[in-house]
Amino acid sequence: MKSIHLAIFDWNGTLLNDLAVAYKSVKKIFKTFGVSPPSFQEYRDEIQTNYRGFYLDHGIPFNVTNERMNEIRHTVFKKNWQTTKLHAQALQFVLLCKNNSLKTAIVSGETSAILRKRLSQFGLENIFDSISGDVKNKKVALRNVLDEFSIKNPKNAFYVDDSIDGLKSALYIGIYAFAFGKGYCPPLKLSRTNPTLLFNEYSQLINLMNFV
Repeated sequence: MKSIHLAIFDWNGTLLNDLAVAYKSVKKIFKTFGVSPPSFQEYRDEIQTNYRGFYLDHGIPFNVTNERMNEIRHTVFKKNWQTTKLHAQALQFVLLCKNNSLKTAIVSGETSAILRKRLSQFGLENIFDSISGDVKNKKVALRNVLDEFSIKNPKNAFYVDDSIDGLKSALYIGIYAFAFGKGYCPPLKLSRTNPTLLFNEYSQLINLMNFV
């Protein structure tokens, strides 16, 4: 894919294997407000960018703010962040992108301060050419990254994500959408977005991109 000039990545679930800790934070939120938590499978099947709707649908009181839920989530992640690792060969793939002269970027819904702290803890703070956190609208964020690197043709970029919203956003604006099936959303649900490709191991993506 010699026409690719820009590689864009989601963070949580896509590069960072943090699903177990994320579910632990979900259980803590529900426990805090005296509500029985959904099962792990329900969480995987239903969680999306509009996470507030997920919590309200499962009984969290309407007056509980997003800020309060994020406060609990961040407490759990801070306590358990050392148990999270990057997905196997994810870093290798990012480095191969850079070694092949691709610009690299992150577009993530994660809180910017937390995102940059985690990147620093993994020694990744200088690997990405652009880092966007606190993303609420991935269509807008992806377009902004294309503009940042003066990419006129969306087909000169790809976006790797484990969420339906992220993949749909990429496809909507014409970026290649690479769906990662070992993240937050199950592969079957991801496949229904008709992504450019669906993969479960970064080794597959490495081979497909003909870097090695």
